[in-house]
Amino acid sequence: MRHWAMAMVLLLTAQAGAQELGPRFTDSLRGLSLQPPAGAEMRRETGGASLVQFSLRDGQTGAVAVSMYLLEATVREGVADDLAAYAQALAEDLRREQGYALTAEAVQLTTVAGQPAIDLRGPIGQVAKTYCRQVWIQREPGHFLVVQVRGPLDQAPRVNRLSDASLATLELFDPDQARRQREQDLARGSDLLAGLTLERFRQVIAPRDYWLAVLQKGRMIGFVHYTESLGTRLEAEGLLIERETVLTGPDGSQTLSKEVLFATPDRQLERYDTQAVLINPSGQSTPHREFGLKQADLLLVQVVTSPTTTADKQLQLPAEIYLPLAMSPLAPRLVDLDQPGSYGFAVYNPAGQNIELRTLTVVGSSTVRLGGQEFPATLLTDQMALDAPRSRVYVDAVGLPLRIEAEDGTVLQQTTAQAILAQFRNQYEQVRKLAR
Repeated sequence: MRHWAMAMVLLLTAQAGAQELGPRFTDSLRGLSLQPPAGAEMRRETGGASLVQFSLRDGQTGAVAVSMYLLEATVREGVADDLAAYAQALAEDLRREQGYALTAEAVQLTTVAGQPAIDLRGPIGQVAKTYCRQVWIQREPGHFLVVQVRGPLDQAPRVNRLSDASLATLELFDPDQARRQREQDLARGSDLLAGLTLERFRQVIAPRDYWLAVLQKGRMIGFVHYTESLGTRLEAEGLLIERETVLTGPDGSQTLSKEVLFATPDRQLERYDTQAVLINPSGQSTPHREFGLKQADLLLVQVVTSPTTTADKQLQLPAEIYLPLAMSPLAPRLVDLDQPGSYGFAVYNPAGQNIELRTLTVVGSSTVRLGGQEFPATLLTDQMALDAPRSRVYVDAVGLPLRIEAEDGTVLQQTTAQAILAQFRNQYEQVRKLAR
C-alpha cells in the first residue's frame, strides 16, 4: 500500500523498529530476495558489479558504521567447476589484490539458499583495514551472487551476526519464470480494469466511513479515515475518495494529510489533491501540497513545498494497466476473492513521484484476530513495487480491510471513530481544516 498514507507510515516508523532485520528486499529482475539489516539505508548502484548497498549509520556521528553489498560476479567457463579449488584461488587473489587477511580457517565451503557457496571472513584493506565477510553463492556454473558485509574491526561479531541473519532469509528464484508470471498478472489486471463501470463502483464503495488505526508494537501512533462516494469533476461522474491521515513519529513529530482522489471508471480522467503538514516536536510546521491531473496518457504532477517553490513533472502512463490513486484502496474489492491468483497494475507512487508495478495476490480463506476475537477473512498480499516488501492484507467478505500487516511491523487495523477520537480528536480537527 504505497499510497501517500502508507508512504508516510513507513517514513515515520523506519526509526522505530528494534528488530535486527528490516523489510524484505526483492529484485525480481535478477531473481533474488532477502532481508537486510533493520534501519539500513538502501542505495541502488549505477555501475560495476555492485547491485545495491545497504548502510547502517552510527546513531551519534551519522557516519556509515556497517555496510552490506549485493554484487554479481562471473568467471570464465570451467574455472569454478571445482568449487574447493576455486575457493583457494579466489582467496589468494583477494589476499594479493585487496589485502584480504584470510587464514586457511577463514575460507570455508558452505550452502546458502540451497546453493553451494564460499564463505570468506577477515580483515581487509591495504592500509586502513576493516572487517569483511564475503559469501560467494554459486547460482549456476561460473555465476555468483556475492553478499558482502563490512564494518570496523571491533565490530566483527556484529558483522558476522548481521551477515548470518540476512543470509538465512535469502531466496533465489528463476527471473525468467518471474517475468512470465508478471505477464499473466498484468493481463489479469488489464482485464479487470477494462470491465470497470459506474455500476461496479456503486457495488463496492463502502456504505459508510471507515477508520483504520495505525499501530507500532501494539501502540496506536495514528489513523487513516476514508470516505467513499460517487462524485463529479469536470462534468464527468466517477469515484471520489477522501482520505485523512494522522501519524506520530518516534520523536514526537506529527504528519497530517488530507487527500481528495477522483477517477472515472474508464480512467480517462483522474484528479487528486493532497495537502499535508509536518509538525516537528517544537511545533514548527512544514507544508506540502501535491496536485495531479491525468490528460490523455500523461499524468501531470505539481508539487508545492513553499509559496515560492513548485516542481512540475509529467509521467507517461501505461494506459491498459494503470490503476488511478482513487481506485487503489478499492482494489481488494474489485478482484475475485474466491479465486486465488495475482493481479498486476501500474500505479503512481507519490513518495518517489514515479510509476511502479503493484501486484495484488489473493491467497485464500483465513482468519484474523480483532479485539480478542477471531473473524473469518480472506488473506491477500500486496506488493507496491517490484523491490518492495509484501504486506499481508486481511479483508472481510466484500473486500474491506480488517487488518494490514507491513513487513516492518507496522499494522493498520479496522477500528471505530470513537476509538480514534478518544486519542486523536484535536489532530482530527486539524486535518479536517486542511481541506478548507
